[in-house]
Amino acid sequence: TRPGPIAFGAGSIWVGNLGDDRTVTRIDSNRRTVLRDIPLDGRTPTGLAFGFRALWVAHGRRGQVSSIDPQFNEPSEPIDVAGTAFGSPNGSVTIGEDAVWAAFGDGTLARIEPVSGRVEKARAGVDPAGIVVGSGSVWKTSSTACRMCPAFNAAKSSASITCAPRARLTTLAPCGSAANKLASIRPLVS
Repeated sequence: TRPGPIAFGAGSIWVGNLGDDRTVTRIDSNRRTVLRDIPLDGRTPTGLAFGFRALWVAHGRRGQVSSIDPQFNEPSEPIDVAGTAFGSPNGSVTIGEDAVWAAFGDGTLARIEPVSGRVEKARAGVDPAGIVVGSGSVWKTSSTACRMCPAFNAAKSSASITCAPRARLTTLAPCGSAANKLASIRPLVS
């Protein structure tokens, strides 16, 4: 087992295992004991987030997202979000006010309606590595450059989503430097 992404929800710590077992381990956060290892049918858990009463799991290379209901500890059928990402294992997921958001190594950034599973997609540049919702925007990082971009307006809308213009990308200080902090980034799109 090789631990990877981690999330908290429903009184549990959830850990994605990236090794050959490709499972999610559920840990009771009060007792600090393993409750269960949840198999994912061979799909690697590359990103985890808890919201809408479920654990959401990104499966990077496959471009899929599944959810685990904490009552039953069983994964849902995966939702196809992106194409197969040859050459990139990246897949991240985060929770917004009214949607689940996912980014994949093929450049797909997607908004997923948590009840219906309906997916809206846009291109998000080269090899997005991570995403987070904050200050009314969905922000993404790229694994090929230290950049952050408020990629989508996260407001409720039935209109299709669009990426912010590439010219609005913010280049941060060199990777690993003390100046490279999220707190210093100001949203460019709201």
